[in-house]
Amino acid sequence: MYLIISEVKKIFKFSIITTIISNILFVIICYMIQNQYALFYNMQLWSIGGEYLSLFYIIIAVVPVCWIMVYERKNNYLAYVVPRISKLKYLLLKWLISAFSSALVMFIISFTALLFILYIFPQVDIVLPLSENDISIRVYKGLLYVKYPLLYGFLLSAWRGILAFLFSTLGYVLSLFIKNLFIVLATPFLFGIIDSFVLGTLGYSQYEIITSFDPTRVKSEVISKYTFIFSALTIIILIVILLVYYSLIKKEKIFEI
Repeated sequence: MYLIISEVKKIFKFSIITTIISNILFVIICYMIQNQYALFYNMQLWSIGGEYLSLFYIIIAVVPVCWIMVYERKNNYLAYVVPRISKLKYLLLKWLISAFSSALVMFIISFTALLFILYIFPQVDIVLPLSENDISIRVYKGLLYVKYPLLYGFLLSAWRGILAFLFSTLGYVLSLFIKNLFIVLATPFLFGIIDSFVLGTLGYSQYEIITSFDPTRVKSEVISKYTFIFSALTIIILIVILLVYYSLIKKEKIFEI
């Protein structure tokens, strides 16, 4: 229990700061959007704001937590920890706390902004007589989007939390084997860019990871459950490849001091 509390304390301050700053920026962006776009439902504010959030969500998921292991390895902190706890237990515990922290931060950022928009922001004026059906056919799971926006936002925010969990895991795996902080923090973001570039070039934008984060960026008819499955599997496969490469091929030692 002491170890859990200790690990939570390491990331708590950075996670709180990230959550507060990101929430404020997200709400400000949505407020600015409200004055610049012709909208029909407040929910659209959240969707457009999500486009901006999708540009930085990998950074939000990785930066606040993934630097810690790099510094612990550089500063020989592991030499202090190893004799006191199982190596595997320590690594698993640290991974779970870091990844769940990233997931929770992302969920809070996304869902809190939705609550502000639905219940605090003034309702937008409908400038054109569009029906609910007109709106729903433009969005994946559009009926849920129009009829039950809170549930839609909760589910998408939860999924965004899962993506943050996976990208945080990717950054954590890199931090186990690489001591260059810039590489550890930049690689997940670079991977997201490469994923979008390759699949976009091949004409499969619906399978880009960023599309599963923000489904409104492509036509609703090309999105399916496989968009989300493929995105998650892409990250998981990369994580497995990195683990195999560094631990079995290069035979890097995590606890080598």
